[in-house]
Amino acid sequence: MRSEYLLFDLLIFLCAFCGPLFSHWLTDRGTFPNWKAFTGAFIVVSLPFLVWDHLVTKWWWYFSEQYTLGLRIGSLPLEEILFFVVVPWGCGVLWHNIRPEWKKHSVAFPIELLVALPLLALGAIALLNAWWYTASVSILLPLIIGASSWKKRWLNQTSTLIFFAGVLLLTLIFNGYLTARPIVTYNPAIVTNWRIWTVPIEDFLYGLILVSGVVWVYDFLLPHLSKKQD
Repeated sequence: MRSEYLLFDLLIFLCAFCGPLFSHWLTDRGTFPNWKAFTGAFIVVSLPFLVWDHLVTKWWWYFSEQYTLGLRIGSLPLEEILFFVVVPWGCGVLWHNIRPEWKKHSVAFPIELLVALPLLALGAIALLNAWWYTASVSILLPLIIGASSWKKRWLNQTSTLIFFAGVLLLTLIFNGYLTARPIVTYNPAIVTNWRIWTVPIEDFLYGLILVSGVVWVYDFLLPHLSKKQD
């Protein structure tokens, strides 16, 4: 069905929209992100990802004509562009509601090093083997973690760890669906071909880079925009 990817995007959006409403109805807690801060974060982070996606489509990965409508902007199907809107929005909703509950909790262990060192090693191996997708995400994620944790030890906050676990689970579900159909396929020459279910390990790192970048910029913009509103 050629509308399948579009319906998938719509389902993600509805879940992200209805989740806070249902939570607010049950607990009086569920809320939506500040739309100005989220829009700014989307522009800063998601738009460069869309440019990246456009440049590597038909080289790093391919989209099935069987499950897309055929409407494209550049090399990207319309559904893929919408995916880069609804997924950051859904993860932004998740972060906005997790953060107040766990913001004051943290762990003392230097998790940044535990995550960054193996990824940088993988990135070096990937560069030697011309696994370009693997190399890019293995190097970018430690840079994002290092920048976001420079002063506040962002990755050591319990809220961040819970959020990352949620993102990994959602990546397994969302990308598992996209790769199992398959709506998207990958060039085996530029990835490790290590997979969890049908999902390349690179997709988990890619998802973490995208959504952690969005919520990090969102957190930076939120107090400035809140002051202006006051």
